[in-house]
Amino acid sequence: MNKVLSKQEKLYILSFIISFILGTIINQLTFLSSTHKSIITAILFFILFLITWKLFSKLLKKEWLGFKKKIGLNILICIGLAVGAALLLQFTRSVLPSEWLDSNAAIPETFNLSIISLVLSTLQPLMAPFYEEIMFRYLFISKANSHPLKIVMLFLQAIIFGLIHTANFGGNYLATIPYMIVALYFGVIYLVTKNIWYSISVHFLFNFSSSILPLLFLLPMLLK
Repeated sequence: MNKVLSKQEKLYILSFIISFILGTIINQLTFLSSTHKSIITAILFFILFLITWKLFSKLLKKEWLGFKKKIGLNILICIGLAVGAALLLQFTRSVLPSEWLDSNAAIPETFNLSIISLVLSTLQPLMAPFYEEIMFRYLFISKANSHPLKIVMLFLQAIIFGLIHTANFGGNYLATIPYMIVALYFGVIYLVTKNIWYSISVHFLFNFSSSILPLLFLLPMLLK
């Protein structure tokens, strides 16, 4: 990165790293149940979400002004791009060897969660687009002041993005390759639009459809 990071951006990077280290440690604590881990990590990343808004409020407000000028069209574009992300994820998984995608991750105790716990445990997929897009797409790509370096950072951020999700797959690094491809896709969106709200919106819609929407169908069963 050739552009100098501000103190605010350095503080944010530190906060981001600390949050993910703590999240990883919490998920390794065997004396905590899956329910407790979900609640604690949700609170942890909610704090990171608030830090994101606090430190980057000017950027988010400035780029929102450009995004909302054609809000209807932009929402439709983002919906289409989110569908593209989902198809890309499925295609990538279909062409990779099945043994690469094997996961030893524990299955969440979904049916043992209270309604409050369920809400807390599903907050992270909704908050993640904000702090992950700022970290990976904005700070990695926008801070490169030459086109070749932007391309390098585009691929680097995708690799790191995938690797931080290793815990989702029980430590299987190969299983994160589809996430790396999707992160590359999000990076291209930001590189082309030069507005963080496009990648945030696409990422949010992608997470909502793949993580939150299925859980909504479980609510009637949990309420019985």
